[in-house]
Amino acid sequence: FFLATFWAPRIRNKGAEFERQAFEARYGKFHDQNTAPLTRKWISELVMEGNRSDLMGSSSAREALVKQGWVNSILFRPPEKPSLLMPEILVLDFEQLNSIRLVTRSAAAGSALALHACNAAGVCASVLKEHINPTSPIELRRQGVVEAMASQHSFKIKEEYEEHVGKAVVRLAKEWNPALNEEAESQLKSRTTSVLRSEDPVIRLLDSRMKEVLSALMTWSPSSANVEMRSGHNDSPRASEVAGKAFLATAKSALCQRGLSFYSSDLANVSYLAKKVADLAWKVYGAALLDEMIIDACNAAKIDPE
Repeated sequence: FFLATFWAPRIRNKGAEFERQAFEARYGKFHDQNTAPLTRKWISELVMEGNRSDLMGSSSAREALVKQGWVNSILFRPPEKPSLLMPEILVLDFEQLNSIRLVTRSAAAGSALALHACNAAGVCASVLKEHINPTSPIELRRQGVVEAMASQHSFKIKEEYEEHVGKAVVRLAKEWNPALNEEAESQLKSRTTSVLRSEDPVIRLLDSRMKEVLSALMTWSPSSANVEMRSGHNDSPRASEVAGKAFLATAKSALCQRGLSFYSSDLANVSYLAKKVADLAWKVYGAALLDEMIIDACNAAKIDPE
């Protein structure tokens, strides 16, 4: 009990201090204008797209800028923007970045296939906003599509893989409409191929929906969801567990509302991972570096002749 209630919070707090010390040893002192140029460049980009008046006057607005910027301009960086090197404050999070992107890309493609199957079956797309019963036939077909999509390395010929996934998507559509005709099957398989080749515009739409949900979730807090902390220590393992469950429930609900129910669990989990990255970055670097960096960028924008 003493370890959990007395030492564990202190170890966590010291961890942030050690991270700051290691950062300064590698990149320079926080108040040096030459420290962390990639982070400074990223912050300047975010500030140019934000409300500078709010950012100057509100620490919470600056916190939201960084946390949502992690999603909007790094995890889901628009293809029309120039490439961005990883900011120094996030350089240790490459593994998390890649794992999140892997899930979101699969989810965008899989959700597009589910939408096409839904349309082919002639059922309302609102079924993709409903939580899926884990014992239902639809869940079985959903898993079949997911497993088929994940089997790419089992096929040497791309067309054979696409045909394999197409059959799984047709089985899903037939679960909704057993009377699916051959023409509808053929069109559905063709659309499946377009999705797997990233040629279907629906992918971009669903990717945008995911970004919007994840971005909004970055500013979620237990208090905003009326989560009661009974432990007496908001940073205790019990409090974290309660908040984590509440976050996942909120994330799943938000994802289902946007028609992403087929991947709501996977996306909720990576949303939680993304939030942990964002929360830690602000905890470690917010007051020490990012607050001042954002204000500097706002002041620079004021005098920019552009």
